[in-house]
Amino acid sequence: MMRNMYQNCRLVHADLSEFNMLYHKRQLYFIDVSQSVEYDHPKALDFLRKDCTCVTKYFRKKGVECVFSLRQLFDFVTDVNIPLAKEDDYIEKLMELNASKGDELTNEEIIEEGVFKTSFIPRTLNQVQNPTGELFDQQPSFHQAVTGLKEDSVLQNNQE
Repeated sequence: MMRNMYQNCRLVHADLSEFNMLYHKRQLYFIDVSQSVEYDHPKALDFLRKDCTCVTKYFRKKGVECVFSLRQLFDFVTDVNIPLAKEDDYIEKLMELNASKGDELTNEEIIEEGVFKTSFIPRTLNQVQNPTGELFDQQPSFHQAVTGLKEDSVLQNNQE
């Protein structure tokens, strides 16, 4: 639903948590969407990252197996290169990948999530000073999925 809201409605909830998700008759609903922002809002990606953080934290706390990492969920929501017909395959591959890792985050994954939570994510290539330069070879870059420059995906890695 987060991906649908972002990709199709062009919105970010901006206050998504377990208190704004209702599950009724096997259907999930998002409520309190009046504060949603358009996906090109200057703070939209920060709000989305916070939404992803709240969702992953809640489901981990409840012991749900194969919860996406913060980065996996964010990339799934924002990646413009995942075709609608392949979304279920993408989710399935991520769940398989996460099932093989186990439920507990490693210290490295905790650090990676902490870095991702505080990193600047450019919305457009105009916000990137040198998108092909050495900086991106040395530092983690969080702009690929959002800008459509992501070279690999879970689907591509598993098809080889």
